[in-house]
Parts: sequence; C-alpha cells; structure tokens
Amino acid sequence: MAGHETTVRLLLQHGANPNLEEYGITPLIAASQFGHKGVAKILIKEGRAIVNDGRSLGCGALHAALSNREGEMADFLLEEGASLGGYGLDNSPSTDQLHNASRITVQGQSQTLTQRQIDQGAKPDTSDILYGTLLQAAAAAGAEAIVKLLVQTGAKADSPEKFRGGSPIMAAASIGHARIVEFLIDKGANAHSARGYYGNLL
Repeated sequence: MAGHETTVRLLLQHGANPNLEEYGITPLIAASQFGHKGVAKILIKEGRAIVNDGRSLGCGALHAALSNREGEMADFLLEEGASLGGYGLDNSPSTDQLHNASRITVQGQSQTLTQRQIDQGAKPDTSDILYGTLLQAAAAAGAEAIVKLLVQTGAKADSPEKFRGGSPIMAAASIGHARIVEFLIDKGANAHSARGYYGNLL
C-alpha cells in the first residue's frame, strides 16, 4: 500500500473488493498502518470498507494506526466510527480488547486517545501477561504525560503487575527514565522494592 489515491479509486471503480483480507490484513488496515489518510478516506467513503475489520490476526485499522504512532490517522478512524477496542466487526469491544487497545495507545504516547479509552472504561491497573499494567507500559515507553494522566485517573504508582511481579518504577528505571522514576516516587512508589525476577531498582 503506497498511498496512490488515484490508483485506489480506479481499482474500486472496476470492482476491487476493499474488504478483501489476506493474512488478516485488509487494504484499510494497510493504509492505516502507514498513515495514508487519503487512501483510507477513499476506501471508507467510496469503497465502503469496514472500519472495525481485523480477522485472523485480531488487529484492526485503529490498532494498526496506533501501533505505528499514526495519531492523525487514528483520529480520522475514530471519527469514522472505529471501536476503541480496535478489533472485531462491531462497536462493542470486550474488556480484554479495550485493555489491549489502551496499551497500544499508551505505548504510542497518545494522551488524547488514552483519556478517551479511560472514559470508555479502560482500567489503568488492569494487567496482562505480556505487558503488565497500562502504567507500566507508559513508564517503559517514557511517556511522562501519560504516566501522570494514568496516576491522576486512579492508577497506583506502586502497583505490581499480576503475572510477573514487575512494577511501573521498575519499568521506568530499567530504561533510564529518571523524571518518571522521580514522579512515581513522589506518588508513593517504593524505591527500595524488589519485584519478581527484576531484582532491585539499582
């Protein structure tokens, strides 16, 4: 998907299927991944591409945009009805889907979308087996503004993840994000704590 709007429009006019899927990827997902907003608009407006379509890989267009930090594309997809869950064929994401999309948003450092997902019901202290809590993901990504947002909306600064025992301050310290470490300590994180196989902060 190279972003050739004229060619995409021509193919649609000659009957190309905008929802054709290969290995879980549709044309809209490909366009979203690479930030081709013009192509995405044609696919949706003229080709009637399904916005919340992500089948065998469980990855929709919104998820693809957020994964590549394509914030403008993500905003466009939201305007077109993309589910904040980012997966499936409807606008009713499950709790797990919402958490997964929120984690991607956090890592993509989109403060606006993170707030929207919290408003929709994402839980800052929900943990998954791969990435821990949303606060831990934000700390590991160096997303200082989102770390502060999550704490302000109820995330516990010293909350260990459920599966491996890591914590937000461990994630920030391991990558060298000193300002986040300082903020978390100010908010109650234990600078002397050890979490699972991560050892101590030093």
